[in-house]
Amino acid sequence: GVTMRATCHVEDAAGRGTRSSIVCTELPYQVNKASLLEKMAEMVNDKRLDGISDLRDESDRDGIRIVIELKRDAVPAVV
Repeated sequence: GVTMRATCHVEDAAGRGTRSSIVCTELPYQVNKASLLEKMAEMVNDKRLDGISDLRDESDRDGIRIVIELKRDAVPAVV
């Protein structure tokens, strides 16, 4: 099969010291944004995904923007 990925980049959270966040601006075709966020939240609650402190959907009519906020000690490349 063919593996597809979302387009993401790392941002340093403004005014929050050492924290950073991963921002996804593009999702693969036929990926439901709401169910993706739901699954990610489930995985964080089940302790299968580590280092995430907050998941936010900041999308508007200009485009998709999913913000994954990381904990202080988390490395963005690993998460």
